[in-house]
Amino acid sequence: MDKQSLRREILSIRDRLGKEEKGRMDEALHHKLLSLELALGGPPVYLYLSFGSEIDTWGILKELTSRNIPVAAPRVRGKEMAFFKIRGLKDLKPGFHGIMEPVPSCPLMEPEGEELVVVPGAVFDREGYRIGYGGGYYDRYLAARREIPFDTLALAYPFQLVEEIPRDDWDLPVGKVLTPWDI
Repeated sequence: MDKQSLRREILSIRDRLGKEEKGRMDEALHHKLLSLELALGGPPVYLYLSFGSEIDTWGILKELTSRNIPVAAPRVRGKEMAFFKIRGLKDLKPGFHGIMEPVPSCPLMEPEGEELVVVPGAVFDREGYRIGYGGGYYDRYLAARREIPFDTLALAYPFQLVEEIPRDDWDLPVGKVLTPWDI
């Protein structure tokens, strides 16, 4: 199956998830992520801000900021994406496609090597390769910083994890794919 068909199929399943089932899986993923040493040690966490049926990251944001762990969120301009330091909801406004993003006064953050970048996606395979939403923002962002030794991970519902996905030369895997329960 090609990338577009696989993306469409998995997103259709995700969009039909019941509220209770989604809530249980989101809570399990929050707990797993927040118990990782990577998210506890204090280096900044670069966190996507969930939208639509994506795995909820708002609880993660709230917990990280309550622990005084620096958080950076993405802002899209044209075909590029950059991350900016946020302290909480007051630093956000609707942006690209209505997705919340940092206000212009938030300072730019660039990874230096200790950070954790949480990468969104539609489909993942067991080697960490992903199919995103088709815009290439994270692909370009990660490729431009390939030499920086930061950690990457993705959050996925069990049905988003497949044996193998079609890959292009520019695709980069994430270091770890977390699911609510070990698969």
